Amino acid sequence: MAHRFPVAAVWIGAVSVARSTQAVTFDALLSRILPIEVALFRIDARFPQPAALADDTVVVAGVGIGDVLAEELGVSVPYGSIVLIRHETAFQNLSFELGAAVAEILSAVMERAFTPTPAEAEIFAALAQNCLDAVGDMAEWEGRLSVRTFRDGLMQTLMQSGACASAAHALMQGLTSGPRHRGDNVILYAAPS
Repeated sequence: MAHRFPVAAVWIGAVSVARSTQAVTFDALLSRILPIEVALFRIDARFPQPAALADDTVVVAGVGIGDVLAEELGVSVPYGSIVLIRHETAFQNLSFELGAAVAEILSAVMERAFTPTPAEAEIFAALAQNCLDAVGDMAEWEGRLSVRTFRDGLMQTLMQSGACASAAHALMQGLTSGPRHRGDNVILYAAPS
C-alpha cells in the first residue's frame, strides 16, 4: 500500500533540493543533533508538508520516495536515509522546526523497527534525551538554538505521531524544562527506578 504523499508535487516541480542558506544551516544543525543520513528537500507552500519518511517508503505503484525523488529531480538519495521535505518557512524557525524534524525522524525510525512496548519506549526516550542534550550543548556554546523551543517542537510532534504517541506520552510524564547537562539537573525523561 502506498503512503499518502503528494507525488504530484514532485511531478509538477513543487519539490526541489533545499539549497537556501537557512536550509543549509538547518541541515548542518540537524546532522549534529541526530547522526542519521537525511536527504533534505523543500516543497511549495501550496502542498502539505509531509512527515519524515524512510527512503524506501512506497509512495506510488511499488516505488519508494527516494527513487521517485532521485528519478524526477536527478539527485542522489542515499539508501537507508530519511527523506525530510519542508516548506521554506520551516527553515526560519530553527529551534522549533529542528525539534519537530527530530521527532519525525525518531518516529519514522522507531515505527519502522517496531511498535514500541514500555521497554522499547525507554530506548525511544533515551534517543530523544540525547538529542535534547546535544541541542543544550550547541545552544550553550554557540547561542544558535533555544533549548525550550526545540523541546516544544520535539514534544508537540511526538505527541501527534502514530505508534510513538504512547512513548511520547510517557516522556511527558518526566518532562521538565530542558537538557540534562552541566549540572542543570534538568531532564526530559527519567527511566523508572
